[in-house]
Amino acid sequence: MSEPFDYPKMSRALIIGDRDTVAAKTREGLALSMDPKDLIFKGLIPGMDVVGEKFRRNEYYVPQVL
Repeated sequence: MSEPFDYPKMSRALIIGDRDTVAAKTREGLALSMDPKDLIFKGLIPGMDVVGEKFRRNEYYVPQVL
């Protein structure tokens, strides 16, 4: 049996700005024929929510968010 997809790793990578890992996890999920909506809603959006909150609290600034 295959291991479950690591959505938290994808979210953590997005939070710290690790573009390479985010891209790799996205490609991995697509190669596994995962529903792209699952990758977005379970992996990317939770990370974006954290980034948005850090931006709101002035912990992250525009260059870090882009």
